[in-house]
Amino acid sequence: MNFFSIMTFLILFVTSVSAEETFNIRLGVLAHNKGPIASETEQGPDINLAFHLPLSSNTFGFNGFNSSWHLGGAINTAGDTSYAYTGLLVGHYFGRSNWFYELGGGLAVHDGNLHDSYNIDDRREMGSRLLFRYEIGLGYRFNPNYALQIVHDHISNAEIFDDDNNQGLDTYGVRFIYYF
Repeated sequence: MNFFSIMTFLILFVTSVSAEETFNIRLGVLAHNKGPIASETEQGPDINLAFHLPLSSNTFGFNGFNSSWHLGGAINTAGDTSYAYTGLLVGHYFGRSNWFYELGGGLAVHDGNLHDSYNIDDRREMGSRLLFRYEIGLGYRFNPNYALQIVHDHISNAEIFDDDNNQGLDTYGVRFIYYF
């Protein structure tokens, strides 16, 4: 990629930043490996930190919705699977209220086991290092700077890379959001 291509991308990306929302940081605590597919093989809470850069409401044709690019990670405090992620998120307020929901998807990279043969420490078998990730959240914005959100996220290879080793990982939790 040459200098001109990089500069063009950056100019287009920066000019698509939204006027409706602002850059925000999210910090939370997530319950690790809990949910319908969980096998209790991994324990401990996750610390979640994410950075969200809003995009204009028409960047992806979602008029009336807020969209953002995000980069984050979940660090497991018990030494089990941790992961970093990136992707896109679309959100919307319920009418004129301060309640909002968000749906997002993207990719994650983890430090967990790939296959059963590597599973000497009773960790989840993820099948591949690169995984798909989705999240759904429900939140309440207290004022222009602060919000609180309950969130669920799931990482999995979607049985595309290796269907015998796709246990996936679910997390649920609460995040504090600070808008700049």
